[in-house]
Amino acid sequence: MKNDILKARNSAIIEGISYRVVFKTKGSTYKIYMVDEKIKCIKNVKMKHIRIDGTNFLKDEFYYRASGAPSKGGRIKLVSQNDTYDMTIQVATGRVMLTKVTGKKGDVYE
Repeated sequence: MKNDILKARNSAIIEGISYRVVFKTKGSTYKIYMVDEKIKCIKNVKMKHIRIDGTNFLKDEFYYRASGAPSKGGRIKLVSQNDTYDMTIQVATGRVMLTKVTGKKGDVYE
């Protein structure tokens, strides 16, 4: 998921268009859309071993502008069988960080 989100950010910068990321907690899926003259779904992923437990994004979505900046910063809570993670999208820069919040605490994956 993190790599897909980073790819959407980089694609927005390279192509000069917006990319929208939409999370669905029911079914633990996420979709990435290319937003140009038309809206086109370019990635549709159903998580198998990790559950999307919630986000703090309005309508569970955000988009990357052509500058690479996100429409807003926020968090996605991910839960596996043994661990819980927070994925953070930083406002202004669009940086994506994955932090383990249960298990061995303090692990940050960038």
